Amino acid sequence: MTTAAKIRLWLALLCAAFLLTGIIVQWTFTPKVDLTQTAAILEKNLHGKESYVKQLTDKDHIDRLKRLASDNKDAVDFIEDVTLDNRILAYTYVNNQLTFWSSVKVMPKATGYKEGAQFIRLSNGYYEVIKKTDGSFSSLFFIPVKVIYPFENRYLRNNIDRDLLNDDNIDIADFADKAIYDIHNIDGKYIFSIELKPNSVNLRYYDLQITLWLLSFLTLCVLVHNFCNLIARRIGVGAAVAALLLFLGLVRFINLYYGWPVVSHFQLFSPQLYHYNAIFPSLGDFGLNIFAACWLASFLYHNRHRLLKNPLPQRASYVVMVVYSLVLIALATLLLRLFYSLVLNTNISFDVTNVFNLSGSSFIGVLILCFGFMLYYLLNDTFLVLARRLDIPASHKVLILLGFMCAATFYTILQRDTSLFYILVGVFTAIRVFPIWYGDGKLTPAAFLGLLATCSLISAIKLNHFQELKEHNVRKALVQKLVVADDPDADISFRNIEKQITNDPFLLKYFRDSSRNNQYLKTRFQKLYFDGYLSKYDFQIYAFDDKGQLLTGDKSYDLNVFKDLVAYSSLKVSNYFYRETEAFGFQRYFAILPIFQQDNYRGTIVVWLQAKPLVSNLSFPELLVPGDVKNNDDYANYSYAYYDDGHLVNKAGTYAYNLRNYDLTGLPKRYLFKQNKADNYKWYKPFEHYSHLIYELNSRNVIIVTHQEDPLAQSVTSLTFFFVTLLAFSMIIIFITWSWARIRIFNIKNQRIRLSFRINLDKILYRSRIQFSVIITVVITLLLVGAITFQTISTQYREQQDDMIREKLRRIAEVFENGLQKNLYTTTQAGSVKFNEFADTYNADLTLYNLDGVVLLTTQPKLYDYSILMRKMNARAYITMRRMQRSEFLNDEKLGTLDYKSAYIPIKNIKQQTIAFLQLPYFANATDHNNRIGSLLNAMINIYALVFIAIGLVAVIIARQITSPLTFIQYNLSKTIYGRKNEPIVWHRDDEIGALVKEYNKMIAELENSAAKLAQSERESAWREMAKQVAHEIKNPLTPLKLGLQLLDKAWKDKDPKFDQKFERFSKSFVEQIESLSSIASEFSAFAKMPDTRIEQLNIFEMINQAVIIFRQMDNITIDYQPGTDFIISADRDQLLRCFNNLLKNAIEAVPQDRAGHIRITHKTNGQNTLIMLADNGNGIPEHLRERIFEPNFTTKSSGTGLGLAFVKNSIENAGGKIWFETEIGKGTTFYLSLTGV
Repeated sequence: MTTAAKIRLWLALLCAAFLLTGIIVQWTFTPKVDLTQTAAILEKNLHGKESYVKQLTDKDHIDRLKRLASDNKDAVDFIEDVTLDNRILAYTYVNNQLTFWSSVKVMPKATGYKEGAQFIRLSNGYYEVIKKTDGSFSSLFFIPVKVIYPFENRYLRNNIDRDLLNDDNIDIADFADKAIYDIHNIDGKYIFSIELKPNSVNLRYYDLQITLWLLSFLTLCVLVHNFCNLIARRIGVGAAVAALLLFLGLVRFINLYYGWPVVSHFQLFSPQLYHYNAIFPSLGDFGLNIFAACWLASFLYHNRHRLLKNPLPQRASYVVMVVYSLVLIALATLLLRLFYSLVLNTNISFDVTNVFNLSGSSFIGVLILCFGFMLYYLLNDTFLVLARRLDIPASHKVLILLGFMCAATFYTILQRDTSLFYILVGVFTAIRVFPIWYGDGKLTPAAFLGLLATCSLISAIKLNHFQELKEHNVRKALVQKLVVADDPDADISFRNIEKQITNDPFLLKYFRDSSRNNQYLKTRFQKLYFDGYLSKYDFQIYAFDDKGQLLTGDKSYDLNVFKDLVAYSSLKVSNYFYRETEAFGFQRYFAILPIFQQDNYRGTIVVWLQAKPLVSNLSFPELLVPGDVKNNDDYANYSYAYYDDGHLVNKAGTYAYNLRNYDLTGLPKRYLFKQNKADNYKWYKPFEHYSHLIYELNSRNVIIVTHQEDPLAQSVTSLTFFFVTLLAFSMIIIFITWSWARIRIFNIKNQRIRLSFRINLDKILYRSRIQFSVIITVVITLLLVGAITFQTISTQYREQQDDMIREKLRRIAEVFENGLQKNLYTTTQAGSVKFNEFADTYNADLTLYNLDGVVLLTTQPKLYDYSILMRKMNARAYITMRRMQRSEFLNDEKLGTLDYKSAYIPIKNIKQQTIAFLQLPYFANATDHNNRIGSLLNAMINIYALVFIAIGLVAVIIARQITSPLTFIQYNLSKTIYGRKNEPIVWHRDDEIGALVKEYNKMIAELENSAAKLAQSERESAWREMAKQVAHEIKNPLTPLKLGLQLLDKAWKDKDPKFDQKFERFSKSFVEQIESLSSIASEFSAFAKMPDTRIEQLNIFEMINQAVIIFRQMDNITIDYQPGTDFIISADRDQLLRCFNNLLKNAIEAVPQDRAGHIRITHKTNGQNTLIMLADNGNGIPEHLRERIFEPNFTTKSSGTGLGLAFVKNSIENAGGKIWFETEIGKGTTFYLSLTGV
């Protein structure tokens, strides 16, 4: 078995092993196994926490717990170690009185818990509680098992604690549930049970299964590729391409039609992210299809020189050229349509001007774009190589390509698309036409940069165009939203809160008590029900008693007014909420909420809401917004205005609309876009303008939506981004290709495969090393400077942010203390209203604690009403402020996954005694920080990208400048010919190159003198050798001539009767000897005339064919020869024909008479070079003769001049080629002729 067959066998076995293992994992990993293994992990981690708690409560550490109430430093360290690092909540008590707490997630009493471990459910989650008592001292440790929030969003998630389990496939089981797993504590005592969530997936084992299948598929791909290469060599490239296409089609069909393997759990394969059609149902499938197409194109590319071996008739060549052009146009159009759908039909952001906000899906989309360009490059090069072999003039080929590109461009212009996409595609093709059709096909650095620039330009232009279309669609959707005045997210919120409002016990108390605080009612509603997403609405509350009498607000309002709205001009959106339908310019809702107490009607609450201008980037309220409610981030950068009869009714955003609309007029029921220049002109933003979408609802009502645009900045940023991205992608591909060619991991020798690792760096040009060194140095420098700059600015901003929070809290505390002295802020309803009004004045959230750390007043009661936090002060802040008596404290805190800062300050009375603590939680600090850092990163990336491009170009120029003298010297050295007059190199600068040139000129001068002397000596020696050889060769026929003449003379004198017969016999012999002398003279004359050549352009395979025809007629000789495609060289026709005659004659003469002669002539063509191999099955050349066979006058025959192979060598070298041989005794000799085409 050959080595290649062994490799294929091993690949097949490896593929089968991976596949079988994946199937075993799938079959083995049943839901029961999933539950068991997941539970084992949870139980193990829970035991670890229990062991940690036992260590904290043993006899050696119990004293530390007792000291926590008095040792401040140890208490802070304990909070850091136990609660923040290990997520264990700790509480200590003396005589059942709380003395220390480490967290405010729960705030338990000492009583009600038995000694040891127990499992409980509280309002905000499940916990394992461990109690330890030592006399009057007791401690409680809460290990969170599962968190429970009243709703979920990006910050609040109801799942098993991440310290116990990273997977999200199990839940706490009820007693009635089946298929459960019992969890025991470290002492073996049962504490709770778990069950699998419906339709859940354990990603750890699912990932393992997918990984095994992926490895199996990759191994199969390598095996298929190997087989396709084998088919291409033995059958043909067409059959190999068909086999590969069949394999790829079969794999994609199985995956798309049967859904195997199941990858839908990955977001990348979710149709909600992207869906185009049945072939491109997801972004992941898009990438797989492009990658499969690239594989097929790569296979065609690497076999492009094997395609279309036989020349086509001219008419067929024109048809093929037209087909090639159509295929290239179709491919470019298909890729364009696919990426059009990727940008417009998804929620994936491709705003490359804000790189920091790009998601992983965005970068995958950009990577797919890079593979799309690679696909076009491979197929474009393949088609151009095939087109080169077509029997039509090159000018006609160019005209056909250009004609189709222009036709496609004209069509797009008719479709009102002026992006000139097909012209740029034509430029891409044109860059590769000249080197492929007229050169060696290699990609020069200039051409490479040209391709990158063209691809970047295409990407930037089309992406900006697609983004513009997408932005227009967003604006149209906003117009419709403003026309309908509908808010689906508000409808969801209304349905969530209406039941809470009607069941609010405060309202029963409100209707029952005569002393009502109406402002407190509104504040309560605002903080509990109309915060978060609904904070975008201004609202009023009207309370009516059971008789319909108004209790709050303007007495002119009547309940029937709202009932009439229900009947005539509203739309019901929930049980009690309605949307007004006749409120142009405003988005209004109202609710009529009946309040009952045990089926007894107590009154009605009417809530009237009107939307504020569209807002986005909610910071803290987003923490308390359910996850199914979205923000208006899509509309964050828009302004809009309502005009009624030309008068401005309502507006929002930063654009300054006119009070009367004269210019921005539209057409009824149609979308019309207009532009005007920005008022505040900036020299560095010359093309900045405002784009207005005008929608005329009717003859009176007009809606205008405005967006600020800067096309120049967006285009430059996009162009820079794509250039750097495509450059990085190209460098990775080039590096992989380079590594594949130079790194050897396996060494195959003597049918054995051995592991070895070797990197060959010998062929890297000096210029490339300089360029690489300069670019790498600059890149590393830029990265270091950028990292230091980023870290410095980020740190400075955080410090400024901290200082801002402290300064703001100081100002608030100062004013608050003055109001406290006036008894404005009390724990009554009126005091709570004043407290909220005070906080609103500073646009801040505030919480007031008493000296025991208990919440007195807060602007966010939801946090405590929903049990997200207990009504207690943060433990670390309490120790610092109360026990350590700090004047202020800035604390890092966390709610769910939201990290934020909180500042604390003591509140003092007129006697400067601390009476309370005021907290300013800055929930938006992470958002603000990310936004600012994002802006900084975007600016740095754009600037550094431009610098990188500039440095890259400078590196190329510098490398060329540095190496140009070396190239110049190398060129002159290549022209140096020993024995001839060599011109000295002229170099005017006195530098290192000048010293080298001076030594070179000195060397060639000495070389000329030595060459002259050596040439004289060689000429004399050659003449002596030649004279001896000529004398020897002439003497051989002269000796029989002399003897013959002497015998004839004697016969004549002796009157020999047979004289006539002898004369006839000797005459024939004399003629033969004279012909031998003539042949010798011709041989030496031909060799002497070698420099006198007549160069012309010849088809090398035609010359070989002429020689083969002569020798094919010989008996017992077989010559295998198949001419290739025309390969034109410059050579002397007669010399070349005689060269192959000599080689064939020598090959025939080298075969023993008892052996059938077999001569095989093959060839390999690569671009502008061809290698001809002429092999015989003779005896081979003895080793001691191999070094001399090309020397003149050397021969191993009994007769001959020894000039044959010398003549062959000179003929090949005169044609600009090289000749060498390989021989093996007893098996034959192979001569190699390397020739370069015209």
